[in-house]
Amino acid sequence: MAMTLADYAASTKEQLQAGVINAMLDDGAAAGGTLLRYMPIGDMASLTAIVTKVNNEGTSTGVGFRAIGEGFPEGTVSLYQESFNVASVGGDVLIDLAYEDDPSYIEGASPEVLQVEYKTLLINRTVNNLIINGDRATDSRFFNGARKYQDAGSVLLVTDVNATKANGLDIGSGFTTPDGKDFLSGVDRVLDYVGGGENVILVMNWHMKWGLYRACRDNGFFQTTKDAYDRKIDTYRGVPIVNPGAKTAVETLGGANGALNNNQMVLPNNFTFGITTTCSEIYAMRLGVDNGCALYQKRGGLKVRTVQKEMEAAPQKLIRIDWYPVFYPKKKSSIAVFRGVKAV
Repeated sequence: MAMTLADYAASTKEQLQAGVINAMLDDGAAAGGTLLRYMPIGDMASLTAIVTKVNNEGTSTGVGFRAIGEGFPEGTVSLYQESFNVASVGGDVLIDLAYEDDPSYIEGASPEVLQVEYKTLLINRTVNNLIINGDRATDSRFFNGARKYQDAGSVLLVTDVNATKANGLDIGSGFTTPDGKDFLSGVDRVLDYVGGGENVILVMNWHMKWGLYRACRDNGFFQTTKDAYDRKIDTYRGVPIVNPGAKTAVETLGGANGALNNNQMVLPNNFTFGITTTCSEIYAMRLGVDNGCALYQKRGGLKVRTVQKEMEAAPQKLIRIDWYPVFYPKKKSSIAVFRGVKAV
């Protein structure tokens, strides 16, 4: 069974590494993304991996019945190879030695603790964003995300659910009960695109999640479970509802500079469908290192270390957080997207 970051934190003997991973996963900020709580992690022996994938199962003539003494028909599966490289993400923290042994700070609120904690939260947000929006064609230092790997055969449009919704389906300010039913029908379909059941997540932004609440509230479709940190998780059909959060740190959820700003959202409300320019997307992902979506990392995982106890240029300590992750789906069918829904 593949490990998650929480499993790595629980199993490591390095206290600082465990503390940083737990701080990353225990992001209490309203805008913090939560994809890293769910993504399985696979280890890579090198910086590059090559995967053999199935292009198609072959023709039906490759399988057949035979009479005794006859041979079976011949046929092979069509295969191809794909490679992916890890990215290097992290940051340096400079701590002035003047803060050491200063009794004026309560435990957990010292500048060193806060600087390291919030550096890890930024890493969390950065990787959450790339899992969806990463594009090495935009920046070769990134890894490719779900949007880049999305196969046209696993895209569901609202017009596939209701042909009259050529300009999008409104479950926001224009919410109606029939639209809510069409919305739930679309969510059901996109879940089935990735097989439904266990090891599947639904990824959507705040507005979309509120629309899903509204559509389901009177029907008892929601369930609540708890994660490794004893936090409640909303689910639909037993599938966790995951918000990838904001791209960068924000202090508030709303407001002009809050997480609900389209410039901040990992999944914004600015996609065009027909003449409507305020739609968003919902992703369904099957997780797994064998046949689904997963993060892979250079063996050894996230590292935290004190590079220098005192810099030459100033009386400051240098702490470095360093990680080599990459997102990759082993099967095309492990990612599906529902497009054309307006939730604002």
